[in-house]
Amino acid sequence: MDRVFTDPPAPIGHRGFGKNAEGRPVENTVESVATAVEADVDWVEIDVRRTSADQLVVLHDPAWSDGTVVVEHDAAPLRDLGITGLDVILDALPPSVGIDIEVKPGAEHALVPADRTPGALLCPALERELGHRPLLVTSFDPATLTLVRDRVPGIPLGYITWMTFPFDLAVASAAQLGVEVLMAHTVSYEEPKLASRRRPADVAADRACGRPRAPRVGANGRPRRPVRGHGRRRRHRRRRAWRARRAGPRRAKLMWHAS
Repeated sequence: MDRVFTDPPAPIGHRGFGKNAEGRPVENTVESVATAVEADVDWVEIDVRRTSADQLVVLHDPAWSDGTVVVEHDAAPLRDLGITGLDVILDALPPSVGIDIEVKPGAEHALVPADRTPGALLCPALERELGHRPLLVTSFDPATLTLVRDRVPGIPLGYITWMTFPFDLAVASAAQLGVEVLMAHTVSYEEPKLASRRRPADVAADRACGRPRAPRVGANGRPRRPVRGHGRRRRHRRRRAWRARRAGPRRAKLMWHAS
């Protein structure tokens, strides 16, 4: 598998040149993307959403600052508000700069067929851009990623997880999805709140070595000690089985997962 970022670390302009702030151009606009390119970034990231007419526009939130809901309008009135179409951004971006297109999920997508979801609507643009610039499609929604992979093979994909999503589950989910990039929030790198959760450093070491490794704590939150010697190992198993039976079904299940 080829690396998406060939010379890391790769500076990525978030929403163009960053979130809305005084002295900066409005995020997710041509001006914001152009400013990021002038700052010599390798990539820019933008957010796409679907309009009522199944067009793709570039906006982070479901609604504009005045409360206009994107999915309830077509592109023309949204353009008058300052919301940019995806095709405009692609035309303005130099081919040497990579683009990370984050596909925004929404509850409204449960009411439309798969062909009308943002991921499906994005595929024709991806087919045109593939081979002409570095591309990456990212989303919080695994269904979007699998749809894009099925329809446009060869597009690198990235799975985004929520703020407190456990890091070990994020790695496992990304591996099973077969994506090239995992985007975990910085909070996910903190020490897990549950003692039985895998620590980020342990997961990273396992991935580097290419092998699974048992957690370092048991179900009671105490460090697990290695058991050496055949006889001690058998006694340990008998003692653990007795504790599980005594604890009842729920505790036994927790102890099984921790082991």
